[in-house]
Amino acid sequence: MDNSDLLEILQNSTLQVDQFDQVETSPASIRVERLEIAGLLMENQGNIDEYCIICSMMDLQSANTTINMVQCDHCNRRAHTECTPYSAEELSHDFSFMCKKCKVNG
Repeated sequence: MDNSDLLEILQNSTLQVDQFDQVETSPASIRVERLEIAGLLMENQGNIDEYCIICSMMDLQSANTTINMVQCDHCNRRAHTECTPYSAEELSHDFSFMCKKCKVNG
């Protein structure tokens, strides 16, 4: 499953008001859905390092064919350079990047 598949699922998953009564909300049906989601997450966990911590996407929807990422010096999670507030010039030098989560948790 790539980002375009995920976007298509999200775009097509909107319910209309007249469909609300068709949603299964019993504890058993919720448990089944949670297990399915957990299975999908486990199948794709090997790619977790490839996801951007800012936009949560693997690939950028841009014209660039090269995807550059910067790694947090504290937790080692990564972000697309285009998603950060820093310029390419700032990131090209000896730059210390700290993600938002690490800044908050100090």
